[in-house]
Amino acid sequence: MHPILPALATVSALLLGPALEAQEKSKTSEAAHVRRELDKKELEARLDELRDGLLTKMMPANIAKKRKNEQKKWLRKFQVVQSEHYLVYTNAAANSVKKFAKSLEEMYEYIRERFPFEDKHEHLTAFIFRTKDDYTEFCVNISGMERSRAKKTAGHANGRYYATYYQSPTAATVVHESSHQVVYRGLGINGVGSWFQEGIAVYIEKQYTGEGKPSAGMKGALRSERYYPLEKFMALSSLLGDPEGNGHRNYDHSGALIDFMANTKLEPVAGKFSEFLLNARGVPRGLEPSRRLIKETYGLSLPELEGLWKQHYGLKN
Repeated sequence: MHPILPALATVSALLLGPALEAQEKSKTSEAAHVRRELDKKELEARLDELRDGLLTKMMPANIAKKRKNEQKKWLRKFQVVQSEHYLVYTNAAANSVKKFAKSLEEMYEYIRERFPFEDKHEHLTAFIFRTKDDYTEFCVNISGMERSRAKKTAGHANGRYYATYYQSPTAATVVHESSHQVVYRGLGINGVGSWFQEGIAVYIEKQYTGEGKPSAGMKGALRSERYYPLEKFMALSSLLGDPEGNGHRNYDHSGALIDFMANTKLEPVAGKFSEFLLNARGVPRGLEPSRRLIKETYGLSLPELEGLWKQHYGLKN
């Protein structure tokens, strides 16, 4: 299980206050499909909800020990930047975060063009913290991460929010992590397995940043058998937490697998990635769900899919 999942109910309760709950109830109305711009009063109300709840809970210990006026001063540093699809909460400089929001918008549209989905009526939530220390406190006190793990991350996302500290808006990490949120909220996929969730994020990251194809080096890995067979690969609950220590390699291989599934010309996989994404909605994580999903979409067993993956690179089984 992902380390942040146990805390999602708490985060949702804090984030979804009365305003967002009203949005959820309005989905059946004709206007629910129109995402409107929030006015200054509405944005301030959202901020007040967060200041009274979530932000207070993540307040650093040295601030929490100070007088109330010092705590309020720290909370008042947070503001919200609104863009077409995002509400970005931040204690960094607003002008800098506007650039961040612009990058998020560009990536959102990039994903939507390649993997079409219905535009959502509600804004996505993002937290861009001024310092890594602030981000770490959020991870520990809100997301439920262990502090040692939190310090190693540069950002994380789920269906409710995306969180990071201020860095280059076009950094690979920003693209990778924020794409998780768009895949969840836009495509409606939160399961299947770590191989898919990380694979599609790596695929989008490489495509968007122009860093090169995610399949670079995969042919050599398949030829020399420096990879996990799909039966083992799709059983990993966490690619990065691989007990054999091949976490980074797993990320590369997951991106290459998605690249193959999305772009191969080999039948019966060719041209069916959109169908795969549609079938993946509501599928839980794990080897068996992944196996059933592959069978349903392509009519293949995992060894058969693996054989085609090798053939895609011109290799014999």
